[in-house]
Amino acid sequence: MKIAYTLVGMTRGHASRALAVGAELIERGHDVRFYTNLDAYELLTARFGEERVIESEMPKYIFKDGKICLLSTLIRNSGLVMKREKYTRPIMDTFSEDWTPDVTVSDFEPLGWWIAHKLNIPHVTIDSQRFMISSEMPKRLPLVDNIQRIFTWLLLFLFSPTATRRIVSKQFAIPTDTCEEHYVGAITRMKVDHLTWQPAGAYFLVYIKDSLSPRLAEIQRLAAESGLRGRVFGIPKERLADYPNLEHGATCEHGFLETLATCEFVITTPGSQTLAETWTLGIPAYLLPEPNQFEQQINMHLAVQAAPTQYAKFINEHILRDNPLKGAINKQCTSYGRKRAAELIEALDS
Repeated sequence: MKIAYTLVGMTRGHASRALAVGAELIERGHDVRFYTNLDAYELLTARFGEERVIESEMPKYIFKDGKICLLSTLIRNSGLVMKREKYTRPIMDTFSEDWTPDVTVSDFEPLGWWIAHKLNIPHVTIDSQRFMISSEMPKRLPLVDNIQRIFTWLLLFLFSPTATRRIVSKQFAIPTDTCEEHYVGAITRMKVDHLTWQPAGAYFLVYIKDSLSPRLAEIQRLAAESGLRGRVFGIPKERLADYPNLEHGATCEHGFLETLATCEFVITTPGSQTLAETWTLGIPAYLLPEPNQFEQQINMHLAVQAAPTQYAKFINEHILRDNPLKGAINKQCTSYGRKRAAELIEALDS
């Protein structure tokens, strides 16, 4: 099969899922081309090469005062939806008689659906956001988060009004009885299959975004008082100049996974892919949602309720005084999620 895989480029999570599913499809003999930008373009190019990854315009989150602005994000991405013909033209210009996709796979973006519509081919969505409209929500979820789920439903509908198949990557969510989506659990990269968590007693891993830069002072105090160094991913190197116990982690797949496998614990935004990999390896993780990022808030509630000995909300003083996380647990996840997603896609070729 020839597969056009389109994905939003902001944040590592979507890129990690594409690295996982894309590599699985390629290993099975399928010809995959990726269309994306920003963080995802850098990571996918490093793995698959420039011939497989084409830089393309994709949705973006809009931030104001360090917080996601939901209204601006909706307006911006609605504009991208309304101009699908314009933004898909450069993608479709890369097709030829020798390479035209048999199926499109899209991760939280609107162009794959339009390409499939124009070519009259199957369209598959694969993401983690859909759980918010097709699964049970955690107990005691704040009312504001429940209300903001409508925002996600609207974006998902605008991006892919119809789909031949919808795949949901989420390990803690429980689908409702009426759910028509295919829940495949955690999707992890192939390299994770061969990792074992072996903490080296030297550092902890930090994965946060610029919007959480004000929390670096707390993380610096934790590093100084614990005698560990913090290796920080997702923050520009210059932001760490005033924090002597924090070092910059290079933006590369190998460096991140190597740090993940040998760290003492993780402080991270509760994105679906970071949760999938820490859960798979049994690594304790303290969760720090981005301001106004309601999906991460919901993810945090799900993880803490499902695995309270592995996940806790990040509170610096609580970590130092009485660490509630018990450390290593058995590796819980195999390659099932990744392989199941690939099987659901290639089944469309039958």
